[in-house]
Amino acid sequence: MLPLKYPTGKQKATFEKEYISLVFNNEDRKQEFIISLNKILKKIGYTNNLTLDDILTRNIEWLAEQSENINHLLEPGSVEEDELKELFNYSDRYQPKIAEFFSSQQQIKLRTCFYCNIDYINTFIGLGNYVSLKDFLFTADKSELMKLNSIGDTKASKVIDLRKKATKVEDLGLSKNLLKRLWKIDFRNLEIKDFDQRAIFNHFTLDHILSKAMHPLTSLSLYNFVPSCYACNSKFKKEKPLICKATTHNSPTSEKFNYHITSKFKYIFTSCKAISNPANDKGFSIELEQSEESELYGVLFKLEQRYREHTDIALDLLEKRQKYSESQLLELSRKLNIPVDTIKANIFGKEIFEEDDSRYSFSKYKKDLSKQLKVIE
Repeated sequence: MLPLKYPTGKQKATFEKEYISLVFNNEDRKQEFIISLNKILKKIGYTNNLTLDDILTRNIEWLAEQSENINHLLEPGSVEEDELKELFNYSDRYQPKIAEFFSSQQQIKLRTCFYCNIDYINTFIGLGNYVSLKDFLFTADKSELMKLNSIGDTKASKVIDLRKKATKVEDLGLSKNLLKRLWKIDFRNLEIKDFDQRAIFNHFTLDHILSKAMHPLTSLSLYNFVPSCYACNSKFKKEKPLICKATTHNSPTSEKFNYHITSKFKYIFTSCKAISNPANDKGFSIELEQSEESELYGVLFKLEQRYREHTDIALDLLEKRQKYSESQLLELSRKLNIPVDTIKANIFGKEIFEEDDSRYSFSKYKKDLSKQLKVIE
């Protein structure tokens, strides 16, 4: 439903380089992988130049095309197909590393499911409640101390031993450079970059746009992953095909993705009375208007049916619009000397003015309906 917003320019190049380095942090292992891949491609008669870096970081359009070309050369159930699937074995070999990358990277904001915009997805730091660095260093147990970057087993043991008699953070045996960095941590607003991976927990799944079973070549590809909620990934999409070479516009990882533009939620009223007197949600239904070329997207994730279970949100917007006409809002703005959009945000919800729809659940839903009610343009 919403596009993934990747970094651009030099930041994108760095982003992709970091991904490759994390997945293949051992150069010898990377070279072994390349040799094995080239042997398989040679056996099936694939003659195009295909590099591992391309497979890992090229766009979804390129991936779909290359995967389909290779699949035409692979005999179903053949030794070569089994070898390719084993080489790109995401679940048994690479899943933890790739999940770690999406958990720790800061370029893509993980807030709501990119497929449905209903459920929240995020990473969080599993640390106890501490108000300051001193509170943390003097009260945390050894396992908690070791969750901080640069504090390993030895340093944690030393801190616990010295704090029995110490009164200041500087008395705990940590270097000046380390303390300088630790003092910058706001323990009331923790950031993932300051913590070891053991402290970071996921509240999302990673879906393969091109399925692992049908497109093993793309199983480790950065732009084949969509951070999503459990329902969208495991209950609705599963291994079902969402895109092919001709329909990559259905992928939230594609620059051509346009479902958030071509689709629209709208009220369907049963009568004029239902518009002017919305006593309950029986006077209207919610319809998801979609273009023919993107209809599969809505069908696959059962978006219309799922959003119909949230007509209370639509009713709330409708009731507020009936209570606050445009002229009344303008009058309030004049009397309170507050911009009319600020008043609308307080009444109808700040998400209808948010540029990034992925920041809040139901943002697109509320925006589309608010436009129909002429709350926003």
